[in-house]
Amino acid sequence: MSAFIIRYIERTQAGSDDARALLAHRIEGLWDTPLQFEDTWLIQSNETSDHIRDQLTELVPDGDALIVIAATQDAAWAGLGPIESEWLIDHI
Repeated sequence: MSAFIIRYIERTQAGSDDARALLAHRIEGLWDTPLQFEDTWLIQSNETSDHIRDQLTELVPDGDALIVIAATQDAAWAGLGPIESEWLIDHI
């Protein structure tokens, strides 16, 4: 399985809080133990980034954006708590 970064980019004010909540609910329903940081989620999946994106785009309001990036094994971070750090160590 690969780790992916999903980022919701709010460009309009129309329904952005609703979109964020809907995305969070969909992501939590589709992938086990996602890690969320505001408008960014980390997931683990066997799917492609295209497939992940396609499962979420209907929830993104016109004018806003969504990006899905596969994470590689080369990663670094600072200032995260033990739960977040453990997730990264286990999944990337």
